[in-house]
Amino acid sequence: MSVLAEGQFSVGGVVFGRGCAVEVADFLPGSPDATDADTTRPRGDGTVFGIDRHAGPVHTWELNTSGAYTAAECLAAWQALASVWSDQALRSRPRAVAELRARVYGGEEVIAYGRPRALDPVATQLIRAGVVEFSADFRAVDTSFYAAAPEQPLVLGLVAPAGGGVTWPVTWPITWGSAPGERRDALTNPGPNPVWPVITISGPVSTPSIGIVGTTVLVVLQTTLAADQSVTIDPRPWAGTVLRSDGASLRGQLSGSRLSDLRIPTGTHFINFRGTDPTGTARASVSWQRARSTP
Repeated sequence: MSVLAEGQFSVGGVVFGRGCAVEVADFLPGSPDATDADTTRPRGDGTVFGIDRHAGPVHTWELNTSGAYTAAECLAAWQALASVWSDQALRSRPRAVAELRARVYGGEEVIAYGRPRALDPVATQLIRAGVVEFSADFRAVDTSFYAAAPEQPLVLGLVAPAGGGVTWPVTWPITWGSAPGERRDALTNPGPNPVWPVITISGPVSTPSIGIVGTTVLVVLQTTLAADQSVTIDPRPWAGTVLRSDGASLRGQLSGSRLSDLRIPTGTHFINFRGTDPTGTARASVSWQRARSTP
């Protein structure tokens, strides 16, 4: 359910735009800054292209205080924005991000993650005297706007292989074990952008792994989770964490693909969950948000 009305935005929980004391005259989604590794051809004309990298874009607003509100209300609204844009708690924490929420006319509510950066200073006397125009911008961590409402999580259990039992005659003593189980199910990303899966694995399970079938993407957690433990693998660029339920980082126990490669392309893909669980109660929950390049 949308928190914002059409034509409204919020950053750090402060709402502005249509019907607010600070209105939006224009909103311009930014294009990403690009870096490349291009080189010139050593023995001829032309360019040899390397790998292009995109930085997060800068989204920009043209704002004004509203003539429908009193000078005191407009001043309070501008001060609320200024407080968000200068938030020291946000600026002093590496990787920490704020949410830019947007709902353009005719659209659904979406979120960009990043940090508010520039906000024009405004003399309070000007706000008291009448309508004042100013601008603000927001540096996003990546090029996507994410659906505010997450999709239904995909939940995977473990199905042990068929068979088992004891074959007679046996040699004593018997060593009892448990074979790895496996489960896969489909996840459909309607696009148009790839999405980041946030994966929570709940024990009891040993050496759990998550892979995207048909690709080389596979992450393996070289540890054992007890029945009362879970671990969340969060590959999103503003997180990049592998945290157990008690807050301990298990990033060092993760092997296989890089977290930055753990993305689900557009279309239908099977997610594969493996691990050793003698109880059959371990679970992997995969949550995600649809992503697109425009609000």
